[in-house]
Amino acid sequence: MTDAVAFQKPWHAQVSAIVHALTEAGTFSAADWSQTLGAERAHQQDHGAPDTADSYFIAVLDSLLTLLDRTDPALAADLRETTEAWRTAYLTTPHGQPVELA
Repeated sequence: MTDAVAFQKPWHAQVSAIVHALTEAGTFSAADWSQTLGAERAHQQDHGAPDTADSYFIAVLDSLLTLLDRTDPALAADLRETTEAWRTAYLTTPHGQPVELA
């Protein structure tokens, strides 16, 4: 048995779990997921993105939003809004302070 961590950050595991749950629920198919993620990874590589765990999970998140745009546009819009709110909170929070949404 190895002591390796499967996910480097909690959000990596969370977005993976969301994708799994939505696939299991039939929101989109595994084939749609695979094609969308593959296209997003190719897009990243074409634009010089580094091949890191974070870039992979950013592709996972972007692929999820792409599929939700097709299946539930309102949810996709809410997720984008929440993502931007967290980004703003992170960028405006003084170093060493907890990041909180307003």
